[in-house]
Amino acid sequence: MDTPPLVRLFVGRQAIFDDRLKTFAYELLYRSGASDRYDATDPVSATTSVIANAFLALPVEKVVERRKAFINFPRELLVAPEGPGLPARTAVLEILESVTPDGEVIEACRRLKGQGYQLALDDFVIGEGFGPLIDLADYIKVDFLSTS
Repeated sequence: MDTPPLVRLFVGRQAIFDDRLKTFAYELLYRSGASDRYDATDPVSATTSVIANAFLALPVEKVVERRKAFINFPRELLVAPEGPGLPARTAVLEILESVTPDGEVIEACRRLKGQGYQLALDDFVIGEGFGPLIDLADYIKVDFLSTS
């Protein structure tokens, strides 16, 4: 009997801590190999790879240990009419810092909230026009090392 080929899946997992320094959730990150770094040029492909590896190929409950899974969502995936297709009870959609909060993005975020998804603002720095996103966000992730 032939042995099935070995399949290697790579997903980075970074703990997100609460105010008591307990692991609250995990951010799932794209990794193309064991080098433990992001080397993708296309954020849509990176996100779809994370989703495929963590939610379809593996039991996500084992990956995040029954905690929330924060996943980076570029603009193209936020505004996609078909939606993320992820379990809203597990997935938190992280709005990347590169996403401009225009009318289409705000409306897409309202729709996603209506579908039960939680939203997070990733590497957030306050800027003009972000008020509606702040109002919709369940979490705001601040990089204190890059914030004065």
